[in-house]
Amino acid sequence: MLARFYREDGSVIFPGEIFGAARKRGRLYALDRLCRMTAVRFASFIDKKAFINFIPTSIYSPEFCLKSTVQLANRLGMDPSQLVF
Repeated sequence: MLARFYREDGSVIFPGEIFGAARKRGRLYALDRLCRMTAVRFASFIDKKAFINFIPTSIYSPEFCLKSTVQLANRLGMDPSQLVF
């Protein structure tokens, strides 16, 4: 699963730009969590393994940890073996 962002004119905003801006604003973990949760939602519609990256240090921040990601997968009735972190 890849995070992709677009400007209003449809041009691509590269991930480095988005994550760099989030880091400067102190919102890196929030963006990381948003990307993970979105990836899980999309993965719930496919019948293949979903490979989801995350910022390793985000697990040290309880409000952004992987626990909420796994909880979402459970609520969506996903097979846990479908997700690879």
